[in-house]
Amino acid sequence: MISVALVEDFPLMLAAVKNLLAEDPDLRVVATAAHGKELDGLLAAHPVDVLLLDLGMATGYFEPISAIKRVRESYPALKILVLTSYEAVAYVRDVIKAGAHGYLLKDDVETLDLPAKIKTVVQGGRVFSTRIEHLLYTDHLVRPLLFAEEQCTILRLMAQGCGEAREMARETGLTPDQVAYHTTVLYARLKIPGAFLHNAAHRRAAVMKGLEWGLIPALRVEE
Repeated sequence: MISVALVEDFPLMLAAVKNLLAEDPDLRVVATAAHGKELDGLLAAHPVDVLLLDLGMATGYFEPISAIKRVRESYPALKILVLTSYEAVAYVRDVIKAGAHGYLLKDDVETLDLPAKIKTVVQGGRVFSTRIEHLLYTDHLVRPLLFAEEQCTILRLMAQGCGEAREMARETGLTPDQVAYHTTVLYARLKIPGAFLHNAAHRRAAVMKGLEWGLIPALRVEE
């Protein structure tokens, strides 16, 4: 069971998200708050796996970037998924760099797939609305934010000649299944065609694109 806390100041949105998550037997909303100032107390009283956080609170002062940093320092295992109306790429950059694991737009139809998005971040992935993903892809300065730390680590290992999942698992501390998951996501985000085969040619293509996109330093690529 994945436990979820929800911070949202718009009552109709709060109710809609709660109802949506209630349809999934793997998820349980254990706490809600209507204002950012309640965030610290909520998390102290209710340890959860995932925090769904609205960025724009209509009443009072709330600084979400510092709040995300503070929460990540206090609860490093907690996954933070932002649910917002703000679409500026600079804001997305600051939120992800502060420690959030995903950025979803409230008016995006994909938000209806919120349970699956929550499960993805619990697995260690990052999730974005399609419009946000497009913004990140088109700006090379923020494009690396699409990739989770584990995916960049796997890419660096590929550049060093490591190709076996078990070897990568030893190097990263992940399980072989987790390595396979992050490798699949990595290839998909890098847009490597046919990469489900996970062969040497695909690893090399991934490393080349990783170098081009600034995901890894300019290392010598092993044959």
